[in-house]
Amino acid sequence: MIAALSGRLSHIDTTSVQLESGTIVFELLVCVADIPQLEEMRGQTITLQTLCYLEGDPNRGNLEPRLIGFLSPRDKRFFEVFTTVNGIGPRKALKALNAPIADVARAIESGNTRFLVDLPQIGKRLAEQIIATLSGKLGAFLEGPVTKPLAPSRRNTEEDAAIAVLSSPQMGLRRAEAEALLDRVKESLPELKTAEQFVPEMLKLHSSR
Repeated sequence: MIAALSGRLSHIDTTSVQLESGTIVFELLVCVADIPQLEEMRGQTITLQTLCYLEGDPNRGNLEPRLIGFLSPRDKRFFEVFTTVNGIGPRKALKALNAPIADVARAIESGNTRFLVDLPQIGKRLAEQIIATLSGKLGAFLEGPVTKPLAPSRRNTEEDAAIAVLSSPQMGLRRAEAEALLDRVKESLPELKTAEQFVPEMLKLHSSR
């Protein structure tokens, strides 16, 4: 396994870089957010942390190894965690991560769906899935304290009650996941108004995943 590569940064485009190491030129895919910093290092000898994955269809026998480069071990670890979310493969993650890792981690931990939806490749449903999967697991990637967004003021008593039911110890859902389910129910069934109406529909959505 190649854990890191050192070489002269000879070429940069929108999705990849090339490192010259001796007589070999390696191509590495990189996160969009890293391109500006890499541009500043063009022509220098640098070291990138690396991950290798196979791209293609195994049923057709056309798998190709790809290298991904990261500026730090911390960025590499975050990428590994981020791609554990169902629906986020390496290519999607590379395009989606166009903001600093700490900002993305903070948005996930604080349940900031709006921030995540603004990232490339991330729709509302996938943003909710990211929060539900990774919330509470990203403390090591944060810089500074995490604060919850001020959005809860838009919840009325019935909505708060429905969220409390699904995020209770008996149900075991995270509050961010319960809120995401409620938002989807309200969007598809705007006529519902009470917790007794919300909860069954929220459970249906949860069980259909």
